[in-house]
Amino acid sequence: MSVVKVRTQALVERYERYNPSYYKLVLYAPEIAARAQAGQFIHLRVPGSANVFLRRPLSIADALPASGTIDVIIKVFGGGTHLLSHVQVGEALV
Repeated sequence: MSVVKVRTQALVERYERYNPSYYKLVLYAPEIAARAQAGQFIHLRVPGSANVFLRRPLSIADALPASGTIDVIIKVFGGGTHLLSHVQVGEALV
């Protein structure tokens, strides 16, 4: 399998809190959903922080091409994932 790099915006469609440390983001990203499979990675820029320079590598939990969405499970572990756990529905992530 070859690596395909896609740079696009993903809109936060839904946000579910499992417990204080784990969250699920459902992202509308049809270009990614059409190519991705569970277990592959995306790199998300952390919004709203000048102190977090690197993107967060996150594993895709599910990709649904029909709806154009991907699901990402986040464990809040540090500053970057803490900020990602506070994104709002409709917010654009890169």
